[in-house]
Amino acid sequence: MVQPRSAKPFRLTREIAREHDVQRQCANMLWKVLRPEVCWTSVDHANAKDRLTGSIRKGRGVKAGVPDVLLWFEGRAFAIELKSEAGVLTLDQQNFIECLLGARVQVAICRSVSETFERVRDWGLTRVREGT
Repeated sequence: MVQPRSAKPFRLTREIAREHDVQRQCANMLWKVLRPEVCWTSVDHANAKDRLTGSIRKGRGVKAGVPDVLLWFEGRAFAIELKSEAGVLTLDQQNFIECLLGARVQVAICRSVSETFERVRDWGLTRVREGT
């Protein structure tokens, strides 16, 4: 009997792993600091480069380049693209961000948890402490 060839294990490249780490850390921070009335989601791009997964997502209307974090508050929309220190925007991300800006969505590209916190704070999305 012929043994099936085992596929090589999938490994994230260092760059992707770092961006995923930033996304996970930012999500943990957002859970803690955002006002309870802020509606938000984090988009999971894992396996998005897999052809079958990409095809299925495209068939459902998911467009390439969607930012990692989407937030809504008091009739306003916000988007954050998370990148590692060395990460660069893809053409799809650049095009999607242009579309969002045309729709008057506030967009930020953040490279760390602290930068993400500063942006959501500046947008007025964090909990307000009394006396400050």
